[in-house]
Amino acid sequence: RCSRCGGTTFTRRADDNADSLRIRLLAYYKQTSPLLGYYYAKGLLRGVDGLAEIGAVAAQVAAVLDGPA
Repeated sequence: RCSRCGGTTFTRRADDNADSLRIRLLAYYKQTSPLLGYYYAKGLLRGVDGLAEIGAVAAQVAAVLDGPA
């Protein structure tokens, strides 16, 4: 049951399943995660706490983009 509208009819995307998630995660580990080491080694990797409140995340992103490398 939806906590906002009380509805009970939900639509699911065709690719919303375990196999698609596995494929997406494999692509991330092969193609994207190697960039973390690359930018870390160059001293260019910056972190942002994506689990913080949205305002705090936005402020951290802005500080990274505006600050020195």
